[in-house]
Amino acid sequence: MPDLAHEGYNTTKNVTHYIRMASISLGILVQSLSFLDVRRLIQIDESGEEDDEASVKDGVHDYLAKVLIDQVPEICDSSLIKYTSGLATLFKSDRAHRELLPRVFLAWDLRDSSKLVGACNTLRFVCDEAIGTSILTDAYLSKNSLPRFDTQWTLLDIICSRRSPAATLLAMSVYAAVSKGRTRKAVGLLAISINERSRKVFHKLGFMEHKFKDQGSVRYLMYCRIESVRMTNVLSRLTFAENEMMVQSVCFRGGLTKKTAGNIYDRC
Repeated sequence: MPDLAHEGYNTTKNVTHYIRMASISLGILVQSLSFLDVRRLIQIDESGEEDDEASVKDGVHDYLAKVLIDQVPEICDSSLIKYTSGLATLFKSDRAHRELLPRVFLAWDLRDSSKLVGACNTLRFVCDEAIGTSILTDAYLSKNSLPRFDTQWTLLDIICSRRSPAATLLAMSVYAAVSKGRTRKAVGLLAISINERSRKVFHKLGFMEHKFKDQGSVRYLMYCRIESVRMTNVLSRLTFAENEMMVQSVCFRGGLTKKTAGNIYDRC
């Protein structure tokens, strides 16, 4: 088989298959909740008296409702982040918010009593102060030679975890989900990292980086086009026993004819 750096591995289909293999081997299940899934579980206080807040919807006794309101904040909340406020910002019921296709991704450790170990909120990119992207205007992007981000880019609004490599698996599960989307052509992923730990996760996955200041605090804009994701970067972050052997000898093969000799095909 060709070396793992072979360009033939770097298709969205092949990378997505490896992500699925890594999830199985690492014992971490990533669950995706759509806009409607979340809206069935929560209600949002938009009284205007203070920041919008999400809470368990009256009359709902679904376990996942308590996970979103009680367990995820235990992992994600900090001096800079209040998860239930972020949830309320993304999942308002008006048409404008629905069209941003917000989702929640949850990571469950199946080897440790199915414990919640990570979460990630995503949406179509929009330049909006409420989600910390107001600086990314067309003028700013052009001035700093950055891509023109639009709704074909998916923003990882919040990503947090209590166990490695849950954050990486969440980020790559978002990649897998948007790259196979049928309703629109996905261009790439972006995130605004507010700490060094988050920045390193994206950096090691091959994301480009732009450093800037927001209200006096250093932030890192991390972004990557879908076609730029490389199998070697994903392997280095989502490692499991004999993973290179599984890729090179078991689950992928090279082309068998002159015409297909440069291609890599999955068979798992």
